[in-house]
Amino acid sequence: MTVTDGYYTAQEIAQDIWQIGEPGGVYSYLIEGKSRAALVDAGYGFADIRRICGFITDKPTDVLLTHGHTDHYGGAFYFPYVYMNTADFPVYRAYEDVQKQLIVSKFRRDRAQAGLPDVWPADFDERKYMAMHIGEFRLLQDKQIMDLGGRELEMIALPGHTRGSMVILDRKSGLAFSGDSVSCSYWGFFSFSRPLHEYAENLERAAQIPVKGYYAAHYQVMFPPQITEDILKAIGQADPERDGHFRHPRTGQPARRHIGPCTCMDTVSRIYIVYDDAKM
Repeated sequence: MTVTDGYYTAQEIAQDIWQIGEPGGVYSYLIEGKSRAALVDAGYGFADIRRICGFITDKPTDVLLTHGHTDHYGGAFYFPYVYMNTADFPVYRAYEDVQKQLIVSKFRRDRAQAGLPDVWPADFDERKYMAMHIGEFRLLQDKQIMDLGGRELEMIALPGHTRGSMVILDRKSGLAFSGDSVSCSYWGFFSFSRPLHEYAENLERAAQIPVKGYYAAHYQVMFPPQITEDILKAIGQADPERDGHFRHPRTGQPARRHIGPCTCMDTVSRIYIVYDDAKM
């Protein structure tokens, strides 16, 4: 079943769980219980994500952020409060100060050069967008349980991509919502990222919790639990002397990129590990 408000498109991927996609190439997830709903991540926020949520449920909705990057917290501007790991407050502040403007500028430049329409709706107000900030933060921490009414969400800390990165596990379906922490592409080269070996240790710990699969923020597919084994193997083979050079497409920040095989699914063939060779 698919629902759209003309900007966001939502697809039901499991009972009462919706994957919400937007033109910027990022996915958020709405999980509905008997008494409340939870929105895991909120996209860029170029449009009001509350509208598509309202098409799906009339229950009060809490926003849970996997981490503090703009493409995950942007839509949280429209809600009175959000849950986020306090370790990512510095990340959020840094992105509000600098990266949000760079993101808008790069979208405008890239889309124009490609002859594509803007990634935001026609009524997008850039000045208003830049002035919007999250009103209130509430604590999100490891092993925390949120009861939506007949449906419990478990919070799993997975520092790596950022210091406060979280994975949200829906115990009812067995699905885990991993933001940028578990997928076929891992970026761990930011100033707020943890060393690669620490991420690997944290991933090994998190992988001990049984899940049916992972849904990430930049991929529509479900990754099977075995994706963690492929990620760990790729990390173990990373070698700065052999791996290729990489530059962040928006900031130009240099890094190394290791490419390893993805053996756990037919639709994805490679694992990408982007890392800072000074923080192995």
